Amino acid sequence: MKAMRDRTPAIKKLLDKFNKHLAKYLEKFPDQTLRISLAYPLRYEEFSKMPLDHDFWNNGLYFQLTASWAVEPNVRTGTNCVLILSRLQEEYQLIAQELARAVGWGVSHYRRFSDSIAYLSQRITRLESENDNNVEDVEMDHIDQLNLGRIKSEKAKAKIPTTGEVEAALQEVVLGDTHNDGEDANEDWMTDNNNREDV
Repeated sequence: MKAMRDRTPAIKKLLDKFNKHLAKYLEKFPDQTLRISLAYPLRYEEFSKMPLDHDFWNNGLYFQLTASWAVEPNVRTGTNCVLILSRLQEEYQLIAQELARAVGWGVSHYRRFSDSIAYLSQRITRLESENDNNVEDVEMDHIDQLNLGRIKSEKAKAKIPTTGEVEAALQEVVLGDTHNDGEDANEDWMTDNNNREDV
């Protein structure tokens, strides 16, 4: 609001100049009619309330034009409609281009995924055949370095020992042959041989 108040004197000066030139113009061309409903001379109070689509900004009088596109509201509205329709057609073409790109992208990725799935299936079949010792060793591939969440397959391929195998190996190393872990103990050792009662 303060900025508007600061510019008020300059605007009033321009309006006075406009009213002076308009008066001279109407005196020279008295047959010209105004299509603006505001009374003249134009005052700042009226000017400041004008909307942006007011006829003041689009009056053919100021350009000495009598063509229908300059002075007829219906023709000007129709021109805007034609421009809007042209813009809509342009947007439709852009959307069609984007749709074609999206479909092409989808088809390309579908083919890529299909090829990858087919390759992985073949790779799994070859690795299973290798585990069965039916074929020669299969060369390592970058796929083999990926962890795809199939833990059992990874463990089988890496030949990771089971829990029982690990326990047996630890017993042999830690206890050795000289220590008895109790697995081979005679049950009679835990009872009295005379009365067969527990000690």
